[in-house]
Amino acid sequence: MKWRAPTAQERGLLDALLGVEFPGRDELRTQAATCRVRTLDDEGSLEIQAKGPPASVVGETPVDGEAEDMDGVILNAFLHVHDGLMTELEVVKADGSNLRRLPPAEKWRVVALE
Repeated sequence: MKWRAPTAQERGLLDALLGVEFPGRDELRTQAATCRVRTLDDEGSLEIQAKGPPASVVGETPVDGEAEDMDGVILNAFLHVHDGLMTELEVVKADGSNLRRLPPAEKWRVVALE
């Protein structure tokens, strides 16, 4: 897979995850503005290639989100950070089935994991 700009839905999810307050969030927002991604699986997980100021986050997964796919199955999204840079947006569907459609940003319930 080639590196590409995030789609509008992927960008919306990143923006939703970075919309809550947590240590390192501002640096991650700067990284997200110019990041490149590539698809990792059929559930919508992305490998992230980020540049910018390193983020001092608490743990390697500082924030997660939860929403429902269009079939009603719960989705979780975890933003992974390694050495201060975003490395992965992991999307997991509770029943292991393929993602039907990434929910819009406003449908995600986001929690900082401190």
